[in-house]
Amino acid sequence: TGAPLAYMSANILSAYRTGAVPGVGFKYFAREDAKTVGIIGPGVMSKTAFDAAMAVRPGIETVRIKGSSLTSLSAQKFADRVRRKYPSVRNIEIVATEEEAVRDADIVEIATSSPTGDPSTYPYLDEAWLKPGAVVACPAAARFDDDFILNRARMVTDNIMLYEAWADEMPYPAYETIPIPAVHCMDLIHDGKMTRDQIDDLGDILVGNVPVHRKQDEIVIYSVGGMPTEDVAWGTVVYRNALKMGIGTRLNLWDQPALA
Repeated sequence: TGAPLAYMSANILSAYRTGAVPGVGFKYFAREDAKTVGIIGPGVMSKTAFDAAMAVRPGIETVRIKGSSLTSLSAQKFADRVRRKYPSVRNIEIVATEEEAVRDADIVEIATSSPTGDPSTYPYLDEAWLKPGAVVACPAAARFDDDFILNRARMVTDNIMLYEAWADEMPYPAYETIPIPAVHCMDLIHDGKMTRDQIDDLGDILVGNVPVHRKQDEIVIYSVGGMPTEDVAWGTVVYRNALKMGIGTRLNLWDQPALA
């Protein structure tokens, strides 16, 4: 009938869904003995992504956090949260630069709030800073050298069709509007510099159509565009569980339909 089943403030649900998708990448691509995580942009997305990292790589011992400054409130809150939730993480550092955050990191999460329009202003990671075998999750703006993307990095997307749709719908170059690395890859394909088969899709990897690793010590750049349709699916599970548990507040939409 189109009548609503439930009203939810789904901010927490959506935040954990956003973090869970990088977590799947960490589960498959990160070293089994991962010890160090680099965080660039210690906001909500990085908090839930770090929770996911700890769920799949509980041996993590060191976290390096790059906020807007050494005294940024968000970085301090992130560090305090790690100390409170994960006492096994023995080393927590707030650092001044992206390089300090990612040097020797097995897992990198980069999720900053960056203005769009000029890719030269997006957070930049130099290949030389990245540890062999590292996985870099990019649910927000990030920039790498084209030579690295084209010739040495392993490019993976959470859903390749999402990026193809953005390439069709957004003015070229789409990377100026949507600053996720795989969007830049679509621009490189448009320019004839890259081919579609240089990008792997997470779904193909999960079902075994593509190998989890193509070569030893590859650096994985994992673009996470996000699929809010998953919020609807998970919200449905939450709704059904609430019915079973008898929790929540029942709302009466009307006493009598106005036109019946």
